[in-house]
Amino acid sequence: MKLTKERLKELIVKEINSAEKEYVISGDYDFMKKKALPVAKKLGIKNIKLYSAHRAFFEFTFRTDSKTFKKLNSALKKLDKSGEDYQGVFESKIYESSIEFDESKMKDLLKKDKFLQRAFKSIKGKEKEKLEKLFNTFIIDDSKMEKEYKKN
Repeated sequence: MKLTKERLKELIVKEINSAEKEYVISGDYDFMKKKALPVAKKLGIKNIKLYSAHRAFFEFTFRTDSKTFKKLNSALKKLDKSGEDYQGVFESKIYESSIEFDESKMKDLLKKDKFLQRAFKSIKGKEKEKLEKLFNTFIIDDSKMEKEYKKN
């Protein structure tokens, strides 16, 4: 059997779609806990890692193929009737950032921002771990917060 360009493209697309990638889902705590997690489990997604920065925000990471990813994303969009509970599904590559965590900069920003202060109090753990969680959750991928962080 001769391998044509069309067949090769078909095989490449099939391989890309079947390869597992890591995704991150975020949204309202209650929506994610009561609706998103059960839907993900029904679709056969295993090894889900949970993360909660504070009571109002919840996210989890998982590995799956792109077909399951698309099914999950569309199902959660349908379940979110208000349009505010579900933040969306993102490939983990989105979290790559050009800025690095600096404990002293984060402490300075924490002194200025009341929302970050409240979130900091609600996180459990050692001070440095709490600062890193705040940085990863609220600074990275938020252009306004990144500018504030770079000013310090």
